[in-house]
Amino acid sequence: MPSRIEIREEDITKLSVDAIVNAAHPSLLPATELEKHLHEVAGPKLAEECQLVAPCLVGEARITRAYNLPANFVIHTAGPAWGGGEANEDDYLKNCYKNCFEFVKSYHIETIAFPTISAGENGFPEARAALIAMTEIINHLKTDQKLKSVILACTTEQEVWDYETAFDKLTG
Repeated sequence: MPSRIEIREEDITKLSVDAIVNAAHPSLLPATELEKHLHEVAGPKLAEECQLVAPCLVGEARITRAYNLPANFVIHTAGPAWGGGEANEDDYLKNCYKNCFEFVKSYHIETIAFPTISAGENGFPEARAALIAMTEIINHLKTDQKLKSVILACTTEQEVWDYETAFDKLTG
């Protein structure tokens, strides 16, 4: 595994990085358990700032301060719900990563942590979501030498396995 990509089972809200990514609902109101946990740790000012930058359409991203999280920023991205693959879900998911990386460039972020986006409650097939994520991350790292670390913060061993499998598939 390249030294700039880490895959590990870990609570994203405990990571000391420049930015953590929130797999957000388009309203930027916490809808999933992970979002609720992130907002609880960050404190009420995160919700206040989210109201100012909402909505975040599927595939887009917004950035806020991280408040009580051990990061500087939270990049919120609204991933697509799986509808069978006929509604450009893959493209929307790719755009989530591309738009997060636009903030990486413009805010000079050197370390970032991503959760799994769209799999789980949004129903996106996990292995497919991992392959899309890993493809976008590897492609971005090829052109961005300033980004020192991308952490994939997984909530299950299955997510770790999906990302590792995707990495192996893409890198041989």
